Amino acid sequence: MTKAHEFMSTSSQANQSARLRAHIDPLLHSLPLNLLYDLSSSILTGVWSSLLAEGQSVPNVVMNLTGLPPGEALDRLVTQVLFTDFKNRCLTHAWRVGGLTSVKELIRCHDLQRLQDLHQNQRGAVFVFSHFGPKYAIAPAFQQAGVPVALFQGVLPAPLTRENVERFAERMPGMEFYWLNDPRTNRAIHLKKGVERLQRGGLVATAIDGGHGDVLTEAEFFGHRIQVARGAAVLARMTGVPLIPITVTWGEGWSMDFRVHEPIAPPTGIPANSAEFDLALTHGAVRFFDAYLRKSPEQLRLDRIARLITLPRVN
Repeated sequence: MTKAHEFMSTSSQANQSARLRAHIDPLLHSLPLNLLYDLSSSILTGVWSSLLAEGQSVPNVVMNLTGLPPGEALDRLVTQVLFTDFKNRCLTHAWRVGGLTSVKELIRCHDLQRLQDLHQNQRGAVFVFSHFGPKYAIAPAFQQAGVPVALFQGVLPAPLTRENVERFAERMPGMEFYWLNDPRTNRAIHLKKGVERLQRGGLVATAIDGGHGDVLTEAEFFGHRIQVARGAAVLARMTGVPLIPITVTWGEGWSMDFRVHEPIAPPTGIPANSAEFDLALTHGAVRFFDAYLRKSPEQLRLDRIARLITLPRVN
């Protein structure tokens, strides 16, 4: 991977995606599974240490999460999960070197017309996503679609700097970034900013499983109890806009697929101005992503798996 790292450092933004496909992808596919384990453990030392601390191996964890028995199907899925992490390592380096716009041409927007209609109709919507598939791809996906959003995330991702995030925002009028755990501000201001944006007919995007927020609740995800924030549901309830799941997943080769899904159905029989409404809407979003990822388990990230297995299991 040293050569791959050097290649990523020197490649230009213009031909980066073609060179990724031509050089790195064949390298990964040529490696047998046992060498993929060795390579992954040498690169993702922290993740593998977490797995070992729990007395787990990647095949065992994937088997327990998905229910696949030992055999060729499990080996294929484990290989795909390892590929996902290798691609994310390369992608992270691309973000660091070239900024958020550097590989946006790899992103395919499958619901472009629907997304643009939501933007042009100015009725507002809260987009909610989960942490799987390509890392840090939500903002470039909206840029590729030509649709600005206010993106609320817990912290500034490690590969990025405030400077290149601000540069990204300057290139796309209307794009805003808010870091929920920023000590220089507070969540009341973030909530106010989100509500104002939605009341103007704008769009907001935030993660369902970030573990940030003042009001957290437990939810079941892949057989474990995770902490999720109700902020997305609160924004949707306060402004009367739909809560819409979005996904960015790895596609064929190095392409990424951006999809906009059907809104989460509002709960019935619960007062719309209650905490129970927020809770039910949040759980509906978690169930959507649980079902989606069970159908596409190759999008699992090792870092999220390592965190997930430390959480209590659901009987």
